[in-house]
Order: sequence, then C-alpha cells, then structure tokens
Amino acid sequence: AGVPEEQAGPSAYEVYFAQARELAGLGYDIVLDNPVFWPSVEERWHELCELTGSPRLLIECVCADRGELTRRLAARPALESQPRSLYEPRRASPGYAPAGERLVMDTMRPLDELVDEAMAHIRAKSPRFVTGAVNG
Repeated sequence: AGVPEEQAGPSAYEVYFAQARELAGLGYDIVLDNPVFWPSVEERWHELCELTGSPRLLIECVCADRGELTRRLAARPALESQPRSLYEPRRASPGYAPAGERLVMDTMRPLDELVDEAMAHIRAKSPRFVTGAVNG
C-alpha cells in the first residue's frame, strides 16, 4: 500500500493484538501465529494472556535442515510479503529469544508426531482444553 515498513510493521501488530483482544473478550479461544523476534511482541502476548486468564503457550516451529527449509520456501505459494528464499529475519537484538518457556519442534519430523506433541503440550498447560479437537 506504499506505507514504509517502519510504519507498516508496528501498525500491523497494533491491529493484530487489537483483534486478538476483541475476539478473546467475546469468549473465543485464540491462537496467535507470528514470529516472536521482538520483546514488544512477547510483552503484548503476555498482557493478553493476563487479561484473558489464558496460559502462556508458545510453540516454536523450526526446520533444522537448512537445505530442506530453502526447498520449502521456494516451493510454497507465498504472498508478496513472505520470503521465498532463506533469510535471517530482523530482530530486536542479535540472539533475542522469548524469555518464557516454549516448546521447540523440528518440522523435519512427521506431521502426526508434531501435532501429537503440540496437543499434549497444550493439554498439559491448559486445563480448559479437554477435547483434543482441532477445528479448521
């Protein structure tokens, strides 16, 4: 839309978290899917968890095989804003990682194993989540 990235990025996160707050306020369970490369994103996420009484569940998906990651990026249908080649995302500071506990899963493993592990992690951390059903 012709908006410089320095303005568009922070503005997009404002809308992202405002929508999340609104949906949570309406009683919906939500999953936030975004990179947590900046302390401000982690802080906003923690604030939202506190506001809604939700547990802090962070699942980080990584592809340890750089060659496979390069192949996946090149093969996927991507929006203009999404990378099609391997890159190092800009971070708030080199080596920044979220402060809280997180489950790190290598996407080279079979999908059914990853889903089972993620669901077990969610059930262990969230007593509200009892069905195990995933919609969508």
